[in-house]
Amino acid sequence: MSKLSAAELRYWDMLGTWLRDDWRPCPIYPNERAAERSHPRGVAEWGTGTGMKAHHFFAVGLSKRAHLEYDADHDGFERRHGVRHAQLIKNQWASLGVSPGPWMYEGMSPKRAEWLKRVLDKIF
Repeated sequence: MSKLSAAELRYWDMLGTWLRDDWRPCPIYPNERAAERSHPRGVAEWGTGTGMKAHHFFAVGLSKRAHLEYDADHDGFERRHGVRHAQLIKNQWASLGVSPGPWMYEGMSPKRAEWLKRVLDKIF
């Protein structure tokens, strides 16, 4: 993985603080606390290869149980729970008050910024 940009690090820290400082319900198991930042692995739409974690901007807060389930079987998890990762991200960003935009490319190489723009265009 290439070096993280300033914007990526700020977002990662903001997500961690958001999950740590308040009790946030897991979007899958609402009676459990969302306490872990989960990256889907090997999902083509997130621009990763097999076994590679998705970008920090696409991590979502999940409970430990949901995180382990998701890592074990990404597609099966989405089918069983009737949810797509893109919707989890959209909901989380709305809760955080975050909107995709130019701030996300701050400090990124032009090649990485172009990749992120393409992925965001697929999601939004």
